[in-house]
Amino acid sequence: MESVLAKCVEDNLIKQLNDSHTPFIELMLDETCDICIEKKLAIYARYVYLETGSAKTSFLGNKTITNCTASGIKDTLCEFLRGKGLVQGDDYSQIVGLGTDGAAVMTGAVQQYRYSSSLCYTQA
Repeated sequence: MESVLAKCVEDNLIKQLNDSHTPFIELMLDETCDICIEKKLAIYARYVYLETGSAKTSFLGNKTITNCTASGIKDTLCEFLRGKGLVQGDDYSQIVGLGTDGAAVMTGAVQQYRYSSSLCYTQA
């Protein structure tokens, strides 16, 4: 029952983030560990829903990080965004901000994310 409700809430959130009333999304990221000492990337979205004019912050999910370098975090984030349907192809124009706690590896991920000519790409 819980998983069905969680999926419904997640689907509604993704639908709202992809809605034309949500033209821009800022992502907030933090690296954390679970009880098994497995590294996770906590991902939140901050956005203004134009239909109501309200600013919202929503939890998008935790994604396991296997490569804890800036490049690994960027790749994990891009995979997550694609998997949730928050980006179409290589169009990341809706993502306009990226906030972190300022840790060196996170600011490196921001730099990689910001300055990649192809923001998140698939290598053949």
